[in-house]
Amino acid sequence: MKEIIRKQILSCLGENQKEFRRIFFGRGRNLPFNIDRLDFRTILITCFEEIDINSFLFLDFPNIIIQNRYTKPCEIFTLKGELKDSYIVQENGISFKVYLDGNQNIGLFPEMRLLKNFLKEESKGKKVLNMFSYTCSFSVYCALGGAREIHNIDMMKSALERGRENHRLNLIDLKNIYFHKHNIKKSWGLLKRKGPFDLIIFDPPSAQGKSFTAQSDYQNMLSRLPQLLTREGRAIICLNSPHISYNQLQVWASNSLYDMSFERRIDVGPECYDYGPCESVKIQIWKKNVRTNL
Repeated sequence: MKEIIRKQILSCLGENQKEFRRIFFGRGRNLPFNIDRLDFRTILITCFEEIDINSFLFLDFPNIIIQNRYTKPCEIFTLKGELKDSYIVQENGISFKVYLDGNQNIGLFPEMRLLKNFLKEESKGKKVLNMFSYTCSFSVYCALGGAREIHNIDMMKSALERGRENHRLNLIDLKNIYFHKHNIKKSWGLLKRKGPFDLIIFDPPSAQGKSFTAQSDYQNMLSRLPQLLTREGRAIICLNSPHISYNQLQVWASNSLYDMSFERRIDVGPECYDYGPCESVKIQIWKKNVRTNL
């Protein structure tokens, strides 16, 4: 196991060593842990089942933090060095605050690195709807890319407050950026009133208690997206579930996104690739079919 870890970490260390990055993706290799670099001094090892954590002591980082996600509540502690409640990290030169305060998710997802680069390039002048926004990292990229208006939607007030903080860290003017505490499943009225949108980011959790499950809710929500888009709008749809295949997502989207066509897929970075039949995070871009009057 040590040699497998060493090999992937060395392949990542040619990148900017101060930046937030996944440097080992265990799920892709049938190993029950991931390793994320927070900065050049600190790594976070997330364990999904019990494992001998002393086997990680060979890693050459001053601070090694362990998060056990198989316990309830999850445990977080240091194997070596110090632990802080939060860290300011850099991703593609952009600042984000991540939290090691007992929540399962720290507030930033390395699987979405390539999608975020795409959003920064494609959002100039766009009106954006960021559904299930969580801590609003997509919004930060869109704002820095020149989006003219952004609406972030999430059920959790605390996540939206952290989203505001991420914008402030990057000195982003919040004049045309909005943070709505709202349960999409209960009402779409707010989204209809704020639309139409040039770009919709649809990245729900695969499961969130009784409020959302991909199997029962995903396709129904997809069918509502076209009515929220402008005439030439695009929807970016994501699904992070190893139990639902890429082909199944394609079928759901084909059945639900009426008057829209598949444009392209966006892959995760090679450091987050899950070996298997499209088990990685699935990301697709769909666009409205432009009709011309003859």
